[in-house]
Formats: sequence, structure tokens, C-alpha cells
Amino acid sequence: MKKLFAIVLSCVAILLAGCSSPAVSGSSNVSSSPSSSNSAPLDLTGEWKQMNPDSSTSYQTATISGNTIEVNWIDDSEKSKSLYWAGTYAAPKNASDTYSWNSKTVELKRQ
Repeated sequence: MKKLFAIVLSCVAILLAGCSSPAVSGSSNVSSSPSSSNSAPLDLTGEWKQMNPDSSTSYQTATISGNTIEVNWIDDSEKSKSLYWAGTYAAPKNASDTYSWNSKTVELKRQ
């Protein structure tokens, strides 16, 4: 379980690593301009695409909205999208060009 969680966090980190890159797909409010004002907190809202997939037709995307993140596996050759991971995070509160966070493992108990 810890290994799977580490993989998920690595994937999210890879997806978010391109937050200042113009190669990130979809809409985002993150500016890649070095001259932009840093008075507002970094907004990670939007669609993010994995920038270094091993395949051109299979990759991961992440959707960030409010304090939630969903990571999906995309397979263009089979036209499929599968939820890989979903969770919450504490959005940035300070102006910055980068942002990172530590994840906490949640233990689930069957009822």
C-alpha cells in the first residue's frame, strides 16, 4: 500500500512539475511569465498532462479544482480514461512560483 501511494505521489509531482511550462495542456491560471505579479497565491486549478510519458498514446492527466486532485490514466489508442487516484490537498496560500506538499497516508477499515 505504501509503495502504491508513493507511486501516486510521484505521478502527481511529475504532473505538477510542469506548472510553469508552456507545454502543459489544458487551461490553468498558472502564469509562465517571469514578469507576472507574485501578489496572489499560486493557482493550480486546471487540467495537467504528464510531460514525460514512456508512450505517446498512454499517459496520466490530473485535474485540480478547489482542494481536490484527480489523476487519470489516459490511453488514446483505446480511447479510454481510468481514474487512478483522487484526493485532497491544501492549496497554496502565499505568492510563489512553485509549490509542494507532503501527503499523509490514510488507513481505511472495512465496515
